[in-house]
Amino acid sequence: HIKYAQGMNDIIALIFHVFSQDPDEGRHAEADSFFVFTTLANEVSDVFRIPLHASNGPNASSTPNDVKEIWALLKKVDQKLHVHLTALAIEPHLILLRWYMSLFMQEFDLERTINLFDGLLAHPDKKTFLKCLAVAILTILHTELLEKQDFASALQALQDIRAVDV
Repeated sequence: HIKYAQGMNDIIALIFHVFSQDPDEGRHAEADSFFVFTTLANEVSDVFRIPLHASNGPNASSTPNDVKEIWALLKKVDQKLHVHLTALAIEPHLILLRWYMSLFMQEFDLERTINLFDGLLAHPDKKTFLKCLAVAILTILHTELLEKQDFASALQALQDIRAVDV
């Protein structure tokens, strides 16, 4: 059973926006949006069950498994970046929970967000899509992040990813 979680209203608003633009079927936008959102929420239900309390680091028991898996995947794909972020004490939950709970909606403009959602909704394994998207964004930022020599500047770069071309 899924309860309301932060960000759900933004997600359904985006879906409703897309459906309401259809000149032929726009009158069904509310019902269609509900169906798509419900289906999506059930497929990625763990995203909406993430605890919002602070963690004690990337290996803390309160850090959701998906966040741990994304961090482990980054280590496998870009070990140099993983080591650098770890050395700067960038804990994965500091950035990944925001990205993940909003399904990246807060990070990009409307057009790019719609394109990302198109890919997400078309992908057969939505959780894998989200994990790979997070790692892709981190690897796209590889050079910029390696130039950051302190926690604050690295975190700031990770919190403003609007320019990332995904």
